[in-house]
Amino acid sequence: MKRTKTLLALLAVLTLTANTGRAAVFHFSAVAPTGQTLYYKIISEADREVRITYPKAGDNDNYYDGYPKPTGVLVVPDSVEHEGVWYHVTDMNWQTFMNCDSLTSVTLPYGITEISGNAFFGCTRLTEVNLPGSVEEIGSAAFRECSSLETINLPEGVRIIWGQAFCLCTSLRTIHLPSTLENVMASAFVDCNNIDTVWIAAIEPPLCGSSQYPQLPAFTDNNALLVVPCGSESDYHNAYGWENFSEIISDCDGIEDADISSVTIYALGGRIVVEGAEGETVRIFDITGRSIRNNSLPAGVYLVKIGDRPARKVVVMK
Repeated sequence: MKRTKTLLALLAVLTLTANTGRAAVFHFSAVAPTGQTLYYKIISEADREVRITYPKAGDNDNYYDGYPKPTGVLVVPDSVEHEGVWYHVTDMNWQTFMNCDSLTSVTLPYGITEISGNAFFGCTRLTEVNLPGSVEEIGSAAFRECSSLETINLPEGVRIIWGQAFCLCTSLRTIHLPSTLENVMASAFVDCNNIDTVWIAAIEPPLCGSSQYPQLPAFTDNNALLVVPCGSESDYHNAYGWENFSEIISDCDGIEDADISSVTIYALGGRIVVEGAEGETVRIFDITGRSIRNNSLPAGVYLVKIGDRPARKVVVMK
C-alpha cells in the first residue's frame, strides 16, 4: 500500500508537469509557516529526509515557470508532512531560490549543513538571512548579486565560504565571520565595494583567497576595517589575503575605567574619555566598526583604538 501511494504521488507530479511541457524535480509540495508554497524531493525514505528544491527543470533560469515564486518573509520549516509521514528538511537543491527577486527575508531550519551553490543568486530584494548553527559550508555564488543585503552574520560551525558566495552584494557593509572558519575562497566577497567592517572570531587566520590565483582575491580592496580576536592582530597582518585590509585592529575585552598600560579609558556624559595617551591617535568605532565622533554617544558598546595598541571595548551607559 505504501509503495502504491508513492507511485500515485509520482504519477500526479508527472501529470501536472505534462500540462506545462517541462519536467518537475519535486515529489510533493507543502505550505510554509509563512504562507509560501515550497517544493520537496525525498532523499531518504528510511531516514525520513527531504531536500528543498525548485518546481521545474529546464534549459533556462526560470525554475518557477508556471509556479508562484516564494516572496516576502520566508521561514523554511525543519520538518514537513506528506501523506501522513513527517520528513526532516536536511538539504537544499542547487539554485533552489535563484532569481526569487521578491524574497525579503529567509530563515532556514537547523539540519541543513550546506547553503547550496546559487541558492539565492539574484535575490535582489533580500535584506535578512538567518542561518542555523548546523551550516558548515556556504556554496559557490550562494548569495551572488543579493544587492540589498547590508549585514551577514555567519553562525559558529561554518568552515568554508566558496568562491563568489557573496560576489556583487553591493549594499553589504558589515560581515561577521565565526571562529570555526577555515577557508574563504577566491572572489567570495569581490565587488562588495561598500564593506565597512569585517569581524572575525577565528584566532588563527583562515586561508583567504588563493596564492595560486592572486588576481582573484577573496575581498575587494576597499579600505575596510578588519576586527580580529585579541592577540591575533600581527598574525592577520602577516597572513595572505588578510594583510590587504587597510586597517586591522584587535577586539579585546574591556570595562569602564579600564587601565591599559598607563592609559585610562572611561565613559562620562555621553563621551569616551581617554587619559594618558598624549601624542597618540585615538579613534572610536561603534559596534559595527564604523568610525564615529566622540560626542553625544547613545548608550552601547564601543571600540577605542589608541595608536598601535589593541582596541578595547568601552560601555557607555545613560
